[in-house]
Amino acid sequence: MARRNAITLPQTLELRQSSTVTRIVIAGAGAIGASIAYHLALLGVPDVVLCDRAEIASGATGKAMGGFRQQFSTGPEVRLAQESAKLFRELGQPLFEAVGYLFLATTEPGWTRLRARAELQRALGVPVEEVDELPYTCVGLIHPKYTRGATGADGKAVAV
Repeated sequence: MARRNAITLPQTLELRQSSTVTRIVIAGAGAIGASIAYHLALLGVPDVVLCDRAEIASGATGKAMGGFRQQFSTGPEVRLAQESAKLFRELGQPLFEAVGYLFLATTEPGWTRLRARAELQRALGVPVEEVDELPYTCVGLIHPKYTRGATGADGKAVAV
């Protein structure tokens, strides 16, 4: 599939004046609009135009932190995230890099809930581990006195 840039508002006006006819125009080149265009292209839909008033991902998508995890508390949420993980890994660098995720429990009841969730996640194939020692990047950010336990998945957790 050839890569194309989203067209800007002035370019949209130019297209209106041309003889080009497009059957599908997607307004907004953020995560949702780009995903719609991507999946239509996978289905073989021709002549899809992705439009935005500025650059690709220049709105809320470009300002988002971009976290992704598979550590959810219900089976359907975990399975949905697993399907998303397949797509992200397929996209690869520079669009996706697995760096891991870390959940901390600060109370005994919280640690009990976190371990129960980790059991469910492992049963569904998520590589969740109980973390005995916090990664060195977390030292200084989280005082061990306030941490009862931690679970991590999807690689090494990185504090940023």
